[in-house]
Amino acid sequence: MALTPLRILELNKRVDKILHAPANAPAGGQQLEIAFVLDLSADRAYLDEMLRDTVRALKAHDKIFQNVRSNVVYCSGERITTKVTPMSFIQMGKAMEDIDVEQIESAPDSGLDLGALCAYLKLYHARSKCIFVLTSGTDFMDSEGAMNTAAYGDAACNRDAVIRGDVPIHVEQPAENDGIRKAIEGLNPFLKYRMLILTPDKMVSGTELLLKLMAGGEGSCTADKGRL
Repeated sequence: MALTPLRILELNKRVDKILHAPANAPAGGQQLEIAFVLDLSADRAYLDEMLRDTVRALKAHDKIFQNVRSNVVYCSGERITTKVTPMSFIQMGKAMEDIDVEQIESAPDSGLDLGALCAYLKLYHARSKCIFVLTSGTDFMDSEGAMNTAAYGDAACNRDAVIRGDVPIHVEQPAENDGIRKAIEGLNPFLKYRMLILTPDKMVSGTELLLKLMAGGEGSCTADKGRL
């Protein structure tokens, strides 16, 4: 069982927080839309179990998940595709049957390309109120260096400014930080409120991820850096 009873409780609390975020104010009569992102560099058996457990927990938690439009996003580096897959089909294992073999084989060992993924989700899944990213590890969140805080100014170390999206995202960054910059651009202004990353041992919200990226892992924003 990928989700223990204790982790299901944590999932429920985090989902409630996502659904009540300011950026997720419901539109009158609009059907809820959600997305499940599968990191194809992860173990396939783990993805299958975690995906089914997550769907089962959501449907048991709130009746709003009984009638939703659900999408499965298959992520293999910069190659990302989406298929509309009802939650009932996911519970039957149909989502895993639809995986492109070539896409699995091309999945990089380094795991998720956060820059490409966040840009894709911002562009194609703006209507999704909850986005669950299923991956097998958190190495992709250990950025190789802090963002250029001198270029960003004092706002780069200000938690509230980051969360509000007031930090400028158009400044030039070193080439090695390009993926981090793209991820931050994708997470703002709304994705950070809607994303929840699920790994075998922890859950990380989009806001926590954003703060982590801004801090650059062991970066300079020590007072307000994200804790993953």
